[in-house]
Amino acid sequence: MPERAGWLLLEPGSLLRWAHHALTPRRDRDERPAAALHGALGAILHGLEEVRPAYVLVAWDSAPPTWRHEAWPLYGADREPDPPELADQQVRLAAVLARLEWPQLTIDGYAARDLLATLAASLAAEPVAILSADRDLCGLVGDNVTLWTPRPQHLRRFDPAAVVERYGVPPERFAERSEEHT
Repeated sequence: MPERAGWLLLEPGSLLRWAHHALTPRRDRDERPAAALHGALGAILHGLEEVRPAYVLVAWDSAPPTWRHEAWPLYGADREPDPPELADQQVRLAAVLARLEWPQLTIDGYAARDLLATLAASLAAEPVAILSADRDLCGLVGDNVTLWTPRPQHLRRFDPAAVVERYGVPPERFAERSEEHT
């Protein structure tokens, strides 16, 4: 049975990166890489089916540097840069989402997950579902906030009990658990 959240907050950039690494490479009819695009769109369609939101909002990462880079100069230094074929797929995904006329939010100096955290906190009086491949967002999960993460062919739902079951800590202590494992 669908969740029926008031809001579905999307982080398409993380969905693209997840799909690029998790799914078998494929190309479109013009021979352009398309696996990440197809995977992200598939996850979004699953999210719409599972959540049945009244409203959808899309959050995108700002170009670096963000406030995290300024606070911690080595932030993200150990991460590999996105492969070049993701840039074209991101442009195409953004075009699809723009045609759906969902509000899209980018704020200079902020990552999408920071925007999602702020939005989830400000909307916490009503049901909010977040669709992102970033499991660090488990720390936002609460009575009215669920996190949906992509898997091939389906999504995984994190409510407070699922966070405890999977990670051994409640959502409000998730950041502590993450720090212990870095």
